[in-house]
Amino acid sequence: MDRTSEHHINRIKYRTMGWAICLLSAVLFSSKAIAIKLAYVYSIDATTLLALRMIMALPIYLVMSFYYWTKSSVKRKSDAVQARYTFLTAGFLGYYLASLLDFMGLSYVSAQLERIVLFSYPMLVIVLGYFFFGQPLQRNVLIALPICWAGIAISMLADWQGAGRHVLLGSALVFGSAVTYAIYTLIARGMIQKLGSGLFTSVAMSCSAVASVVHAIVVGGVDVLLQQELAVYGYALYMAVFATVIPSYLFSEAVKRLGSDVASTASSIGPVMTSAMAVVILHEPFGLWQMLGLACVLLSIGWLSQAKE
Repeated sequence: MDRTSEHHINRIKYRTMGWAICLLSAVLFSSKAIAIKLAYVYSIDATTLLALRMIMALPIYLVMSFYYWTKSSVKRKSDAVQARYTFLTAGFLGYYLASLLDFMGLSYVSAQLERIVLFSYPMLVIVLGYFFFGQPLQRNVLIALPICWAGIAISMLADWQGAGRHVLLGSALVFGSAVTYAIYTLIARGMIQKLGSGLFTSVAMSCSAVASVVHAIVVGGVDVLLQQELAVYGYALYMAVFATVIPSYLFSEAVKRLGSDVASTASSIGPVMTSAMAVVILHEPFGLWQMLGLACVLLSIGWLSQAKE
């Protein structure tokens, strides 16, 4: 076998592993909503559950922050100061506030609807980028947008039959999470490119964890974090490790191997996996309306990926 053929085979293996890593990341991320719904059976509130999740993830992110910082190219004091403020903003907006709104929204809507509404954030990045950051708006996006919104509306209609007007509140909270995360993406993009996704994610998540814990203590005191059912701690630990830390680094590796556009498109399997787990584990209904809503959102994501090419 000559060098060219060997390089080609290695390249295929490298990208194939990237696809596998990306799909595993999407599956683990998608399981977060299922764990949240299971934890809510024990009447825990969103603020406390989020704090427990972040407390358990914090030690890992602190270790990874130190690891990435020692390898960071941030040497100048001005860069360090800029990075510090960006970390605080990203930690508050992108992970703490977005997560809190998402957790609160899941108190009112199904796991399937939550994942579909949350997946509107790529569209929001484009729209907000056009209006506030001067980014170009491609023509194909104008087709993808109404398809996405139609899918969300259909999914809300399906949930309305079981939850009534609570669906509007829950959907608004989850949509607020998507908007917040989109703003974070636009603000943090330049710093992520400068520092690398590993360092940025680790430090921003650490900041988010501190904000989450402080919020929970101010609202309910320390006792509220120590007097939960054992099962709640189990779900929080699962979310921290398997639905937060591991998939966040897996996705970073997938972006490295496949590129951000391909990795983002591949991760669109997330709503499908959430629907499947919600039906099997939570016994949520999955009928014609749910199927149509999911299909519209996936179609819009596919159309959006074509617009990026």
